[in-house]
Formats: sequence, C-alpha cells, structure tokens
Amino acid sequence: MLRETLGVWEFDRELAPALAARVALDQLEPPDLEVMLLSSRGDVITVQVVEGAVSDPATVFYVQRRGLYELVRAEEWPPVSGAQPRVLLTLRAWPQA
Repeated sequence: MLRETLGVWEFDRELAPALAARVALDQLEPPDLEVMLLSSRGDVITVQVVEGAVSDPATVFYVQRRGLYELVRAEEWPPVSGAQPRVLLTLRAWPQA
C-alpha cells in the first residue's frame, strides 16, 4: 500500500541484521523517523520524511513491515505553504545479494 506512514529505525552497518530486525519488530526503541511511502519498485523504495531526520547517511534503515535498506539518495525539496522543507529518500534493500 502506497502513501502509508511507516516507522524507520537507524542502525550502524556493523550491527547484525537479525538484531536490527528484532529491535524494530519488538519496538524495543521508538522509531528514529516516520516516513510516507511514495513508491516501491523492486528492491528500491522512495519515502518522504514526515518526522525526524537522518542522523548518518552511512547507516542502514529498518523500515517497518519492509526490512533493511541503505540510503541511495536524499533530496531536499522546497516547502509547501511555508512549512518545513520536504525531504525525499531513495532506499535500496540491504544487504545486496
């Protein structure tokens, strides 16, 4: 389903993927970001940040109900009606096979 809001957790790449998934699935910590899913094509998704900010582009991201991703691209777009700038993230499934 597109245009849904999802929680996103940031993790160091050195953390075991299974541990990152457990933290997110069990919500042992609150999400670092909330995003709106805009598009999904194969192993790449595009999301708009609704709340929060990426603290380190080299981290990996566990996207609620979708799994682990790495950041491919971040774009800042002008605000709409005086609001905060819009941030779009393009994420690719991680790790790559």
